[in-house]
Order: sequence, then C-alpha cells, then structure tokens
Amino acid sequence: MNFKLKFAKWDVIVISILTVISVILGLCIYLVPNDSGNSVAIYIQGKMEYSFSLDEDTTLTLYPGEYDKKTNTFPSLLGEMTIEIKDRRVRVEKEESPLHVCSKQGWVSIPNVPVTCAPNYVVVVIESATATNFDLVV
Repeated sequence: MNFKLKFAKWDVIVISILTVISVILGLCIYLVPNDSGNSVAIYIQGKMEYSFSLDEDTTLTLYPGEYDKKTNTFPSLLGEMTIEIKDRRVRVEKEESPLHVCSKQGWVSIPNVPVTCAPNYVVVVIESATATNFDLVV
C-alpha cells in the first residue's frame, strides 16, 4: 500500500508557527539565568542538623546510633551514610537501605530538589535564598 500525505497551505503555516514558538521557548529556558543554590541542608528526622556551603567540597559520614546532645535527636540510620558535596552538586554516595533509592538518585544541582532517604529519615536539599520553599515532612 502506498500512502501519500497531502499538506494544505494552512497545515504548513501552523506547523511552522508551532516550531518557531517551541524553539523560542527552548532558548528562553537555557538563556534565563539559573538560580543556583547557596547551601546544602541535611534534615534528620525532620530537623535541620547540618548545613554546608556549596562552594566547598565536603564529605559527611553519618553513623548509626549517633546522638546529638545539642538537638536531642537520635538518627535512626540503618547503617553508615556518606553524603558528598562536590562541584556545586550534592549526592548520597553510599547508604544502607533495602532498595538504595537515595544513592541511586545521583547528583543534584537544582535548588529545592530533595534527595530523600525515607528508611533512614534523612533528606538532603540544596537551599537558595531566592527559590521558594517546599514543605518537608519526614
């Protein structure tokens, strides 16, 4: 079977206009300044326990059974958790959980996109002064 597509004059005009609009919107997304975050906040059991600058490369290892007398919290970690900040990005490098979901999330560089480790009650997020806040429930 041979099929021939026939385009009317208006079909070509509409497709052309939609293509131009798509290209313009795509360029706007890349040309608008990206609001990069200022710091990384680490929430354990719903409380912000640690805050680090994104400008400094840091590695933090949390151990199960640590007790912080300052905040009276007891992180219920399933095992050691290593959080890495490098090149203005953050990730959970290794952790102990049944499915290893938070370490599989990989690097995050966008503000307010959380790396959530539900079994460990840990949330890692890049915070920015100009970005809108999100609700955090752990």
